[in-house]
This record gives sequence, C-alpha cells and structure tokens, in this order.
Amino acid sequence: MDFDKECGYSTIQTRRTQTFIFSEEMGFEQEELGSVIDEDGLIDPATRRAIEALGNLGEDMQEVLPIAYRSLQGVHFLDICKSNRSQVRFIRGWLLNRAS
Repeated sequence: MDFDKECGYSTIQTRRTQTFIFSEEMGFEQEELGSVIDEDGLIDPATRRAIEALGNLGEDMQEVLPIAYRSLQGVHFLDICKSNRSQVRFIRGWLLNRAS
C-alpha cells in the first residue's frame, strides 16, 4: 500500500495514525508487525514497515488504514474548531476536501 499516495500526511495526523495502529482496538503489538515505532509524527522507515506489514495482513487492512487515517483527519479538524471557534467556517471545506 502506498500510504503517502492513499492518505497524504501531516505530522499531527501521522502521530494519530501511529497511535491508531497500536491501539487496543486494533489489537497489534509493535513486535508483531516487525517494527517498533515512536509516536513522533514522522513517516520514517520503521513507520513505513509497520504500515506495509498491516497491508500484508489482508486486503481489508489495505482498505481500513486509509479510511481510519482520513477519519483521524476529520477529528483533527474538529479539534481545531473546538479550540478556536473562528475556524468553524472552514470545517465543511476541510471535511469535503481533505478528510473524504
């Protein structure tokens, strides 16, 4: 899976994706994916190996990860609006153009 092509990325969303990959809901241990990654927001070789290993677990994971990533982008935009109400006017465009 070409994570960059599928999702694009920013530091905040990448950090959230790193957190998501190893969340209790996903149920993966870092060692299972053959890569130990820091939740640092960087798409470095270790993060790429973990993402690739997820993609190799089955076609459904290749579909799930980009969807989860875009969902996390939506959460990020909502967090921006919560902390700065003046940004609410942009939420529709952000969600339509970046998180869909």
